[in-house]
Amino acid sequence: MATKAGAIDTREGALIQTVSGFGRREARNADEKRDVTRISDKKVEAVKISDRQAAELKDMHDDTPSGRRNALMMALLLDHGLRASEVVKLEKANFGLEEGTLRFYRLKTDEWTTHRLTKNTSQAVQDYLSFMPESGPIMCGSRRGGSLTEATLTRITLSRTVTRFGKSLGIEKLSAHDCRHYTATDMARRGYSVKDLMDWFGWTSPTMAVRYIDSAEIQERDRG
Repeated sequence: MATKAGAIDTREGALIQTVSGFGRREARNADEKRDVTRISDKKVEAVKISDRQAAELKDMHDDTPSGRRNALMMALLLDHGLRASEVVKLEKANFGLEEGTLRFYRLKTDEWTTHRLTKNTSQAVQDYLSFMPESGPIMCGSRRGGSLTEATLTRITLSRTVTRFGKSLGIEKLSAHDCRHYTATDMARRGYSVKDLMDWFGWTSPTMAVRYIDSAEIQERDRG
């Protein structure tokens, strides 16, 4: 097509046609000889969090403004499975306290989602409410001593905070996304349906939901 359009001359076109790919067997043999190198820094497997550790991650915070912020942050990550990028964008207006709901925007799927607040998250919201800015992100930065600043947490600084909490409990390399993995695993284990999981996590395909449900069923069979 490029030759016919005059983009390349006929000689170059003829040379390109001499290039051949691998057959199926040749391709398999070539793949087996390649060195395995991970390009992504994403972990191969999520860090597993036990129910006891999840409870400690939510309850370990002191009664200071930053401690109350942290308690809410961990409740949102572990009870609701929000992404770090979703948590740092939350504002006071996202919480419907009378209705007991959280309505937030998912940038990844370009849609709004509404969650019913868990009992733990609802209490954490009430405890932190008086420290929330009236407008703008509520995940404020903090100083030593527990006071808050006008700066706000980013996705990266939030994740580093989670890693620090995990390390204090002996959980190495804990990330915010590991908390999301815990939430999905816990909900699947408690019998939530594929549709329930899709709605809760904003998944447009049932593949992820089915994967967690299958994993939960295997774990239950192994325990039996």
